[in-house]
Amino acid sequence: MCEDYNLTETPHTWDDGKKGNYWSDYNGTDINGDGIGDKPYIIDVLNRDRYPFMQNPVNLPKVAFGFPVDITAAVVLLTVLAAVVVLIVFKRKKKVSKTT
Repeated sequence: MCEDYNLTETPHTWDDGKKGNYWSDYNGTDINGDGIGDKPYIIDVLNRDRYPFMQNPVNLPKVAFGFPVDITAAVVLLTVLAAVVVLIVFKRKKKVSKTT
């Protein structure tokens, strides 16, 4: 970081006005639960993130029903496929029994 600061310079912001960045050493709070810290993350005198993320958005857990989304989707797909197979077999057996 810079040791000498031009204090007439406008501070730099590390956010887009709504969302900022994740900082691993940010110790702020998130009272309203929106995932964005309530206080800015101060990098140095001329750099701050006014809307720091509370969690790394790249590593947020992707969970459905307590399992990773890809596993949940696979289980749902296999369940639907099994149900379709059972219905087809049941209809064929019913059709065969009517013709005999």
